[in-house]
Amino acid sequence: MRNLEVTFVPGSLSESRIKDKTTVVVDVLRASTSICTAIHNLCRQVIPVAEPERAFELREKLGSDNVLLCGERAGKKIEGFDLGNSPSEYGRKTVGEKTLIFCSTNGSGAIVKCRTSPETLIGGFINATALVRYVNTGDRDLLILCSGREGNFSLEDSLAAGMLAAMLQEQSDWNLANDAAKAARLLYNNYSPRLEEAVRECDHGRYLGSLGFGEDIGLALAVDSIGVVPVLQEGKLVPA
Repeated sequence: MRNLEVTFVPGSLSESRIKDKTTVVVDVLRASTSICTAIHNLCRQVIPVAEPERAFELREKLGSDNVLLCGERAGKKIEGFDLGNSPSEYGRKTVGEKTLIFCSTNGSGAIVKCRTSPETLIGGFINATALVRYVNTGDRDLLILCSGREGNFSLEDSLAAGMLAAMLQEQSDWNLANDAAKAARLLYNNYSPRLEEAVRECDHGRYLGSLGFGEDIGLALAVDSIGVVPVLQEGKLVPA
């Protein structure tokens, strides 16, 4: 039996907790959704960075040909970036064969924090079945890291973690090894009949709606709309 843990905010994560585990980073609104969409639409790779300054430095190093700066601060596209963080922006004509340097308020920093994990994956509602199938082929324990919102608990990420925990337990022999994993599954069990309502009414959902990004919530909640599993290899996200 393998152990499954959940961490609700990245700030509580220590390197020692993930050094022997597969890690899944979840940022439903919207980094996970946009990254999965970009890789589905045949971008070359996604390079996550924690700060915009690092994104500009990296573009200078790589050159601007076929490189896009992508991401947001406080939900809005960063000045000087090519794309924001709406999954609708990451169509094949825009990102195909491009290298994306990705910086978001919550998700990209969480991904960078997992660099000591032997395997870091990106997950959400949109690739849940593909992710569960992939994880079940391995033999490591698993930690699902919720990116949260500005260092705080977020309902939408916790619901996605709960869905993944439920699916893993239904399909294989997994032990919910900490209270957060058990709580995430209970949250999902409670809210699953009205998932969209819950996410639209959560703090981040209401904030995105106020910015005019309500359609992004529907894209993020399109369960199994994408069959790719992004994996971090040498600092770059590529298809697993």
